[in-house]
Amino acid sequence: MPYKGVPTVPCETLLPHHVRKDNVITYRGNYYSVPTGTYHGHQTLVYIEEKEGRLYIYSHETGKTLAVHKISGDKGRLVSNTSHRRDREASLDDYEAFVRKELPASTVIDTYLSQLRVHKARNYRDSLQFIVRRHAAYSDITLTEAFDECLKAGVFNGCSLMEVAETLRIRKGAPPLRSGRKPSRFPGLIHPP
Repeated sequence: MPYKGVPTVPCETLLPHHVRKDNVITYRGNYYSVPTGTYHGHQTLVYIEEKEGRLYIYSHETGKTLAVHKISGDKGRLVSNTSHRRDREASLDDYEAFVRKELPASTVIDTYLSQLRVHKARNYRDSLQFIVRRHAAYSDITLTEAFDECLKAGVFNGCSLMEVAETLRIRKGAPPLRSGRKPSRFPGLIHPP
């Protein structure tokens, strides 16, 4: 539900805390994350409040809640929300367009990515990031064949896709365009030549 109100600075009894460069604050010997981009220089501040075993972190400027974390009883732990590491400013559509430009132009790839977004919407960005990190190790032909094999098998996962590409590369006896790839754990996904 979208926020519909005028943000106000929280109660003045709350203490301000400095945000570190890595977008965390320290509290009782632990580190608690805030969203990427919160840090804007060494004077970046947030308000914190402890309620019912949870740490509430508010924007110093607007009072908007930035994060809520369960307070850790340990010392030296990083308590984080995985969404805080993602750049929320970059839209998924823009990132998808970037990924499509990095890959060979193919209707098979376009169809696969569309199906991947439908079938694995929650992990779509993670799959795209995995594909972007690994695709340069394979030729355009091998990549297109891997996308095609995964589409036929109904496998919609960036990691599995790249493992299929690795299996195809090994079967062809082609050297990796970039080294450091492991053999596939899913060779059964590939139809015999």
